[in-house]
Amino acid sequence: MYPTALTQMARANPFSAPLFSLQQRPEEPRQSSPAAAPATRRLAAAATTEGDVEFGSQKYFMLCGFGGILSCGTTHTAVVPLDLIADDVSCAYGSNKYYALCGFGGILSCGLTHTAVVPLDLVKCRLQVDPDKFKTIGNGFRVTVREDGMRGLAKGWAPTFIGYSMQGLCKFGFYEVFKVFYGDLLGEENTYLWRTSLYLAASASAEFFADIALAPMEACKVRIQTKPGYANTLRECAPKMYAEEGVW
Repeated sequence: MYPTALTQMARANPFSAPLFSLQQRPEEPRQSSPAAAPATRRLAAAATTEGDVEFGSQKYFMLCGFGGILSCGTTHTAVVPLDLIADDVSCAYGSNKYYALCGFGGILSCGLTHTAVVPLDLVKCRLQVDPDKFKTIGNGFRVTVREDGMRGLAKGWAPTFIGYSMQGLCKFGFYEVFKVFYGDLLGEENTYLWRTSLYLAASASAEFFADIALAPMEACKVRIQTKPGYANTLRECAPKMYAEEGVW
């Protein structure tokens, strides 16, 4: 018997949850109103007038497709090197080579994907810092291109790539390290019984170090993107920040 419901949930395996059958309620006849205007569905996230997108419109499908190109295309391209050497990378679980490959996968996935969306991230940060000047996403792109040119959309790409590569290295690599470490502490039987809690503890521990590794580059990125005239590149920003504020 499990002592509490919380303990029972902690021991549950999220990958083999029981299937729930959904019962459909009989549809009630709808009353048609000839005078009622046809309802249009709109994206809840697009709250601004200029960025309003009708659900099911051509613009909606184009945005969904563009998101798919960025996510799938970038991530699959990122792991091409692993595909090429797939036959030569077989290794034992928990070995140093295994941890290294997990960390390398994190560098490719996190570093490249976050760098690919730097223009959108730049506009997002400027919307948050100066909402009077940058009113919507579309307006943010237009103002940035008008003031800095197309190259201005890539501001902060270097700290983004380096920072999120380090975050991916720690997130993917340390997650596997902590899974093995906590599993050895609990023993084989308890590791299986408490596997869900173990996964949560391992991921939280890995993310702790991953965010610390990201923080310096994220600080540089935000200053480059949101403080005009402060610095245009990582080589300018990092020494200037160190001289003004030190390490901590």
